[in-house]
Amino acid sequence: MTYPREDVQEILSQMVLVRVSLADREPEARALIKRYRTLWSPGFVLLDHHETELRRFLGFQQGPDFVAELRVGLGKIHLLHRRPEQAYAEWRAVADLDPPAPVSAEALYWSGIARFQQQKKSVDWLREYWSELGERFPDSRWWTHADVWGV
Repeated sequence: MTYPREDVQEILSQMVLVRVSLADREPEARALIKRYRTLWSPGFVLLDHHETELRRFLGFQQGPDFVAELRVGLGKIHLLHRRPEQAYAEWRAVADLDPPAPVSAEALYWSGIARFQQQKKSVDWLREYWSELGERFPDSRWWTHADVWGV
């Protein structure tokens, strides 16, 4: 796969890439399409090394938005494998984009969870990050998810 942007190449260098065409009739390709329930392309499925699906997104995206999606996925991989500091770094970078990416609110939500896990499960960390979420993205579904905690 060719992605000319350096920022895209840098993040993809941390991943194993597999490309399958929905039109491919080879048994191996058909098996992958069925296994990962690929409905349309381009479709992206981010898996960890145990093949646990952690993120899926569909459709072409411009470079910065594509990198943001990938970074949110990497953050989930880090958190799942008990690396909340690395997860936080990925998510905070996306949350701080100016202008925000379509996934910036989600990244801010998850950054609060990473800090919560880092800091011995203190709800105060959630409140701090999720208050920011409400201030910056009050119409986001991620704010709705966070608001259940009475932030």
